[in-house]
Amino acid sequence: MSLQQSIVFLAVALSVAYLAYRIWKAFRDASDPCHGCPGCALRDESLARQKRLGKNMKNRMKPPYEEKK
Repeated sequence: MSLQQSIVFLAVALSVAYLAYRIWKAFRDASDPCHGCPGCALRDESLARQKRLGKNMKNRMKPPYEEKK
């Protein structure tokens, strides 16, 4: 293998590794509206809203009646 082929192989390997890292990071941060941003008022408000909506959705999913034991 020549030096030129080794350099091309290294460049392609690094590109594939970076692409895999970015895909992994995208899936990891998919539920985060700011994708890993350290924080601000908008992010805090968005997380609080998600929690409120999540709790409301859980309450809505309860059956309209409950059996008494």
